[in-house]
Amino acid sequence: MPIRNIAILAHVDAGKTTLSERILFAAGEVRRPGKVEEGLATMDYMPEEKERGITIESGVAHFEWKNTWFNFIDTPGHVDFGAEVDMALGAVEGAVLVVSAASGVETQTVAAFRKLREAGVPVILFINKLDNPDYSLDETLINVEEQLGVRPVLMALPEYTAGKMSGIL
Repeated sequence: MPIRNIAILAHVDAGKTTLSERILFAAGEVRRPGKVEEGLATMDYMPEEKERGITIESGVAHFEWKNTWFNFIDTPGHVDFGAEVDMALGAVEGAVLVVSAASGVETQTVAAFRKLREAGVPVILFINKLDNPDYSLDETLINVEEQLGVRPVLMALPEYTAGKMSGIL
């Protein structure tokens, strides 16, 4: 069975650990996604992480998906724990870079993107927090293009009904 090592990176509070929980749930690895604010996230296992609501050490989970074994590494977003990100990038074949539509591309997002490029790691950009009608996909895409110097290609598009996100196209 093929093995893929995938890291997830983002700026603090972009929703990286919450997204990780949803991925583990969709893959059938957890019965229900843990909530960071309740200290129940699978990937944040240290007491200090639960207390502070941030990732301090890279957490690793695994799952099987379509006859491929995935080792999924949730990395810290805080600048003080950048060494954890560096170590993870030495072991992965791909990465998910999370950008929050609430705050756009931030300093650590740019730093993570540069590290991914320097390491030659293929990356998928995931724009998070689009369920909030106050945040704009278009503005976030423009911000990504301006800050990261890449033109994003949409693979999925949020669908809204009566001002609320109702699905994904």
